[in-house]
Amino acid sequence: MFDSVRLTIADFDLCRLNWNLIKKKNISKSKSVIIINYKNCELQIFLSSGYILLITNAHTILNKSNICVSDLKEFERRIKAILDEIILDGIYYISINRLDFHIDVFEQDDMKFKIFMKLLIKHCDNFLYCKSKGKYATSMHLSTKNSGSRNINIYDKYEEQKAKNVTGAELEKWKNCIRIELQYKKMYFKNQYKKYGVIPILENYWNIECFNSMYIDIFDKYFYSPSPYYKLCIAKNIVNNSNLTFTLKKNINKFLGVVNIVGMENIKKYYNRLTINKFCKILIEELNICPITLNDSEKINRLDNLFELAKQNIIKNGYFN
Repeated sequence: MFDSVRLTIADFDLCRLNWNLIKKKNISKSKSVIIINYKNCELQIFLSSGYILLITNAHTILNKSNICVSDLKEFERRIKAILDEIILDGIYYISINRLDFHIDVFEQDDMKFKIFMKLLIKHCDNFLYCKSKGKYATSMHLSTKNSGSRNINIYDKYEEQKAKNVTGAELEKWKNCIRIELQYKKMYFKNQYKKYGVIPILENYWNIECFNSMYIDIFDKYFYSPSPYYKLCIAKNIVNNSNLTFTLKKNINKFLGVVNIVGMENIKKYYNRLTINKFCKILIEELNICPITLNDSEKINRLDNLFELAKQNIIKNGYFN
């Protein structure tokens, strides 16, 4: 659920920093920025600007795999305990610099996992002001202009760890894992404060309402959830057996065939936005078919929607507890 966290620490007295500890831990060669790794946190101390960037991960701070809404107070308590060792008088202000949400989907069946990865490439690479800078066999990465406020990352966690030279049991535990991740950056929180007066502190974002609006609602749209993926010929058969008009059946089946070949991004070259939205609305809301289909050559006829599997993990792992 909650993953990487970056916090800005400001309004403190540089003279009240624990310089004995800082000098021992400093790994930076810069004269203007001090960097220390301390108790599962990286602290970047910007001397001229007078603030600290704290980079950490909720999992390592709390020493647990599933981070829940109810973990906020304990997370804040542990972060404060660490900062109180760095800023000796305990006077400072904490705001959010970046907050990541993610859910992992483990698919035990190798064949289904490979199909999910092939289907992923057919999803949009231009979505909610986020654009892809390139497509890869094992990942999809979308970001706002100049990586400004939001990043969408969907990727094979095993391959990501392997690229980081992780080996052995630590690597194998990520076998057939698809991570669905949304990163919110500093600009997002600035905009929310400017437009709506939402103060960028953890308690205003570490909650069920924000997880639903900032993560669930977005990926529901991206994955056309809850509609399952069908083999193309079966999807067409469902359309043919529906109560739609003959002409609409013909046009939607043609649309499905083109999407199967070119994907949801390139379909924009063949259909205008209104037509795409109309056909997708009928497929998803009336027929419960994802517009992205399996190739007829696949050995299985149907796959659950990937994000529906992710949402099942929310219940299974008690994220909202």
